[in-house]
Amino acid sequence: MINQRYKGKGAILIFVLWALFLISALVMEISFSSGLERALVRRMGEKLYYYPFSLSLLDAGVYRFIRDGMPPIKEYTMMGWRIGFEDEGSRIDVGRLNEKILSRLLDICGVEIGERRSIIVDSFLDWIDKDSDRRLNGAEDDYYREMSPPYEARDGKMLSVEELLLIRGMDAKLYRCISRFLTIYGGSKGININSASKEELKGLGMSDEEIETIIDARDEGVITKEKLLEIMPDAESRDWFDLIAFSSSKIYKVRIYRKSTNFPNYTFIISISGKKYKILETPW
Repeated sequence: MINQRYKGKGAILIFVLWALFLISALVMEISFSSGLERALVRRMGEKLYYYPFSLSLLDAGVYRFIRDGMPPIKEYTMMGWRIGFEDEGSRIDVGRLNEKILSRLLDICGVEIGERRSIIVDSFLDWIDKDSDRRLNGAEDDYYREMSPPYEARDGKMLSVEELLLIRGMDAKLYRCISRFLTIYGGSKGININSASKEELKGLGMSDEEIETIIDARDEGVITKEKLLEIMPDAESRDWFDLIAFSSSKIYKVRIYRKSTNFPNYTFIISISGKKYKILETPW
């Protein structure tokens, strides 16, 4: 069994105990409040209650995942809980987002060439460049200072996927579509063709026939660039070719959940090195 959560393991248990105490006090405080408030507090309490157990499941799941050779996509069932591993390398590092990739993602998400698309692309380029010169349909600090609350453009590479929501022209619906292709952890130049789901491959613009060719090839082993060109000689001419990568980032999203909605679910981001792992992001 791997024993590599992180230093300060005892501090987490102390935190959970204190949090449970505070939640109990809060329940007393709002005992006459609305049913919705009581339900939200109860759910938070349940999530805290099962959190130490979720860490044990994470340990056990990572042990089996490493033992099985860290396959691109894997899910285990333990004591009624499901532990799913998903390679963050199947997404594009948001720090590598550029005009070409953004335009392709806008195509995928159904934003046609026109004024709205021009606003989004120009505003994105203004957001990441280091000058204060506004493009024709873009936005710089003067535009964002009129927001409530006011803020300024990044003037550099994006540091989080959520930053997209701050850019002129972006809305929640479009963000939900684009964000599923992006990560802050991948470090990859593109979506890992060895771990991407059928949905993600289809989102890149691959045909059903191309997807089946990729899936069949993955069953025979890892797909390299050379292998891809062997099974699909004209791959380099496809629109999706510059959006793919061929290796894992060694960073994984781990979902711990039960099918029943009566139990909380947890999502961790971890990095794996050898037989050890490190938690990069907790459910909190």
